[in-house]
Amino acid sequence: MIRGELRKLLRDRIFIGAFWALFFVHLFTMYTCEKGTARFRFVYQQREEYLAYCRGEDGHDLSGFYREDTDRQARHIRNYRDFIANMPDRAEYMKQTALYADADSYVYRNLDKSCRDFAGLLDSRLDAGNCYGIQGYSAYRAGYFFALVQAAVCVYLTVYRERECGLLLLVKGIRRGRGSLASAKLTALLFVSCAYGVLQELSTIFFFGYFYGYGDCGRLLQSVPAYRDCARKMTVQEAFLAQSGIRLLALAVAVILIYAVAMAVKNAVAGMAAAALV
Repeated sequence: MIRGELRKLLRDRIFIGAFWALFFVHLFTMYTCEKGTARFRFVYQQREEYLAYCRGEDGHDLSGFYREDTDRQARHIRNYRDFIANMPDRAEYMKQTALYADADSYVYRNLDKSCRDFAGLLDSRLDAGNCYGIQGYSAYRAGYFFALVQAAVCVYLTVYRERECGLLLLVKGIRRGRGSLASAKLTALLFVSCAYGVLQELSTIFFFGYFYGYGDCGRLLQSVPAYRDCARKMTVQEAFLAQSGIRLLALAVAVILIYAVAMAVKNAVAGMAAAALV
């Protein structure tokens, strides 16, 4: 039954058209948003100058953009140990406020936990490097929207269109037919939606890697100034896997919610509106 649901989706012209249309719009949006940033201008469009600066030829940094990034990373690495070492003192100061008055509250216990988590990073070695690709990848958010739209299109094709055509009436006379069909449709939806999510994540990683590169992916994520507040010790490569995994998990949860709304609300317009609100 699952195979049949997948076959119907993968052969559907509307699904195929929406799948690739959303993917290419995602690529265009990503390029358009990134084209207006300073890193696109100074790192990608002026790549020869940037590479020359990386080789130690400071004269190619006419605008001071590369030096500013280098100084920012140097300050971050120099102050990181103090940032962690002074955390218990800052926590004690915060505990004097009304928000942390209750020692059994979540915020109070979370403050102590944060201090313990960061304590394990006190002796970590941070290395400066190319942070432009990591910053671009982490800042791109529009992909969430396209993934959700793709999931909504799949839900419409597998639930509302078949309901409007009367195809779902065929299973009402079958024992346990509704449960089997519902689970098969949900499995097919999760498969195609996560497949789209994986394709989108891989294209995003490749996009920013092509334009800027990622430097040494084996260095600690905390080496990137934007991730100073990350309490989990991991490399840049592990962070990519973690972020992609979290996004795919969030997408799977969203698909389940949209599907549940579609099964509960009979009208297609009302169902899609309710799913959008969720």
